Amino acid sequence: MRLAVAWRLPGALLLTAACSGARGPEAARHDDAAAVLADPRVDPLAQAACLVGDSALRRIPGTVLRWSAAVPFDSLWHAGGSRWACRLAVIGRVPPQFEPVDSLLRWLKLRGWVDRTVLSADGPDGTIQGVHRGGVTCLIEGRWDGGDDSDSTYVPSDIMEVHFGCTRTTAGDTLPPS
Repeated sequence: MRLAVAWRLPGALLLTAACSGARGPEAARHDDAAAVLADPRVDPLAQAACLVGDSALRRIPGTVLRWSAAVPFDSLWHAGGSRWACRLAVIGRVPPQFEPVDSLLRWLKLRGWVDRTVLSADGPDGTIQGVHRGGVTCLIEGRWDGGDDSDSTYVPSDIMEVHFGCTRTTAGDTLPPS
């Protein structure tokens, strides 16, 4: 069984999809995602990269996938300028043994993506890592409840979000060759 709901908001077409049953998560990948990638502000190579991310994010158990056809890249990272990005996200209760950000990063590296970018940050409530390949820069962001070190009775939420946004690479995205 596949559930897909699409709606329009000003400037973007959004798609929420959850997949289960005999068809499996891969069955809906290209037909649902291709319908979302209709925004001319986003470079076609970036749109293709979002499809790559779609393939990986659909495999994260316990989550629901959401698409945004076009968002300003500076809304994903503080120094984005006027570039537009496609963006997808999964949110849900991820099993504790599953590491979705690290898994996604390993999955991309096996496919030739490089993490030598200036786009990275880490903290108790999340992480951001940029990757690039073939003129496209993507941002992987994980968000979770890191707890409260000052309150030993605090129980962190088990809800996690993983966001993946892609745009054309600019020189300021990547580190110089070493």
